[in-house]
Amino acid sequence: MIRISLTTIATAAALIAVGDPMYPPFASADTVNGALCELMVLDPPSPSEYFTCDFTDHQGNAFINTERRSFNFPLDEQGKTHRKQDFGEFIRFVLDGKYALTVYPSGEMPEEPGGF
Repeated sequence: MIRISLTTIATAAALIAVGDPMYPPFASADTVNGALCELMVLDPPSPSEYFTCDFTDHQGNAFINTERRSFNFPLDEQGKTHRKQDFGEFIRFVLDGKYALTVYPSGEMPEEPGGF
């Protein structure tokens, strides 16, 4: 009886330890405060605007907040209303014909961003 109970407890503990990574906290999100953002308005064409922003990626949904404005790029709209391009050192969101918003999470531009 004691042996069965200890086996049951050990098995339950092992399942809990292994099971946690499969179910991350519901509200988990990756947020970068103080990222550098570059806004390129495409229509009408204008010089790039640079500003500090906070970038949050929550389950594929991207949120960019600044002192003056906010941007929201839902995962389920990707490929429909916007394109997301991940270049490793930076991420670019493009609304065709309107604007391209590039986020540099490190807070500075790489030497040669390329890719656009």
